[in-house]
Amino acid sequence: MTLEPTGWHYVQGNEKRGPISLDEIRQLIEAGTLVARSHVWHKSFGAHWRKVQDIPELSKGAAPTPAAKPAAPAPKPALTLKPRLPTPAAPVAKPQGATPAVPAAKPQGPALGAPAGVPAGAPAAGTPAPADAAPAAEEDEEAKKKKADALDEALEAELTARGQVEAERRKFLIRVAVGVAVVVGGIGLAIGIRAYLKHKRLYGDPLVIAYGEFADLCYSKKFDEALAYCEDGSTAARALVKEKTDWEDPVKVRIRRHSGIGVSKDVLFSRYKLLEKTMRDDETGVVLKIERTLRTFRGDTPAQQLLLSEHTVIMVPVDEDWKIRSITVFEKGAFEPYSRKPLD
Repeated sequence: MTLEPTGWHYVQGNEKRGPISLDEIRQLIEAGTLVARSHVWHKSFGAHWRKVQDIPELSKGAAPTPAAKPAAPAPKPALTLKPRLPTPAAPVAKPQGATPAVPAAKPQGPALGAPAGVPAGAPAAGTPAPADAAPAAEEDEEAKKKKADALDEALEAELTARGQVEAERRKFLIRVAVGVAVVVGGIGLAIGIRAYLKHKRLYGDPLVIAYGEFADLCYSKKFDEALAYCEDGSTAARALVKEKTDWEDPVKVRIRRHSGIGVSKDVLFSRYKLLEKTMRDDETGVVLKIERTLRTFRGDTPAQQLLLSEHTVIMVPVDEDWKIRSITVFEKGAFEPYSRKPLD
């Protein structure tokens, strides 16, 4: 198995450390900081930590877990000096007819040469321990080994539990983030749909679009093209013909340019907003109230202005189409582009 070069973690004592590279893990193994029983983790292991000895690519250079020191050998028995017994005296000749002497009673105290306070029959100092005490060191070593194994299992279980908790925490955070994204996206979609419907109602009406095309043609003095939007013989048509005639008269054009009335300026953009739409009393057409906004330059300066006007338009159906019958224009004046404050 090929090991990943980065993203490794390890446990030293009871503390998780990392992330570090695979080369740093191997350096710790060579230095003896990590041994065969040390725990390491990589995202490829999932939620479980593994011992170094369980990973063939790492266990080759890992030092075995240091074993406990062997028990010290039992001390050699000390030499005990036996007390020297007194030499018996030579027998004394008994006189004839004398009464034999009563032998002296032996003292009941401790034996000669025994230290004070030690009862009779107790083993002397330096006497080797009984044979049952020999396996005590092996039992202690076995208990230490079992204790170390239990600690390793507890640590591995704790690390596994922590990994599972961390995985659940990440899943929860992902669910929360997805839920928030769905809610925010839904709100944004609802706002967008509402804005689209409002824009379509105010600016997307077919009659408003048709009148906007007509008004832009008139502003650009394309009267022949604009005449196609008008009902034959209507007030709007006659006014348009008169407007065309006035612009073709050089004298009237000079008067208009001198007074500034009706002078065509460069239009940056035009917008037509529906204010009201009602049926006529005779139900032969509709009455539209439209607000026109033109953005132009202010005189010969780079400053811009908004020219606002309100148009009352009567449109009637003619041959499956709508034609303009009459137009009434109310000029509101010039305004600042952003603040909408009126200009002098």
